[in-house]
Amino acid sequence: MSNDVIDLKDFPKVIKGEHIELRYIEPTFENATALFKLIGENRDHLLPWMSWANTDMNKTPEEVFEYLKSNEKKWAEGTTLDFGIFLDGKRIGGRSAHCVSVNNKSFEVGSWLVKEATNKGYATEGLNLLLNEMFKFGFNRAVFQCDVNNERSAKLAARAGFKQEGLLRQNIWDKWQGKFKDTLTFSMLKSEFKKS
Repeated sequence: MSNDVIDLKDFPKVIKGEHIELRYIEPTFENATALFKLIGENRDHLLPWMSWANTDMNKTPEEVFEYLKSNEKKWAEGTTLDFGIFLDGKRIGGRSAHCVSVNNKSFEVGSWLVKEATNKGYATEGLNLLLNEMFKFGFNRAVFQCDVNNERSAKLAARAGFKQEGLLRQNIWDKWQGKFKDTLTFSMLKSEFKKS
């Protein structure tokens, strides 16, 4: 892969790991319905950290279908690469590279897991799989952000080798909780990545 130009047209739509795999989710109504159900079953678990899980957003399978279609467009534009996390053929969460800048060779990572899949190493494995592919494609900098109170995510970032850069004060308005929230920001450079 050239160090000058990043071309994501050949980015893999399936990335296999030791226990899990990351899969691009085709924008079908069947996939939207399954994702809608999964979010609903895990809403209380997700809501403290994922404002998109509230009942004002993604409140019908049709809205989730529109979300999947917008992800398809963002994938084609190279601005967001959104994957489902699968274990033994069953979806257990999501992992993404978003805010992708091919000019700056940087991206931000995002993730969520269903409650039953937490504390089993799947978030770490999914993060390493995505980082490895992005850095292979010529990216240089990854950003990881989480709520200041999300200790589990902050520990994941530190374990993976991200360096804390700072605190964004009251940068998120959480309508569901009715308050501003602070965000921790971490980064990793390609030279710091150690594939595990």
